[in-house]
Amino acid sequence: MSFLDKLINWIGFGKKTILLERNSVPRDDYDYNQIEAKIKKQVDNLLDKIKKKGIESLTLKEKKFLDRESKR
Repeated sequence: MSFLDKLINWIGFGKKTILLERNSVPRDDYDYNQIEAKIKKQVDNLLDKIKKKGIESLTLKEKKFLDRESKR
């Protein structure tokens, strides 16, 4: 990864964060566990982002996602 790629990645340009929704019903336990693992990873990534850059670095969509997941 070049310096420019790292800089763009750090700033967040061109990065589209797709936050998972819990709207779909999993077909079986495997699907359920896959969805849960992906959501947990997203939550962990957002908490790491808060740790590194502060809460103000989150987008409104990311804040809503964390709020929704914290109420589960």
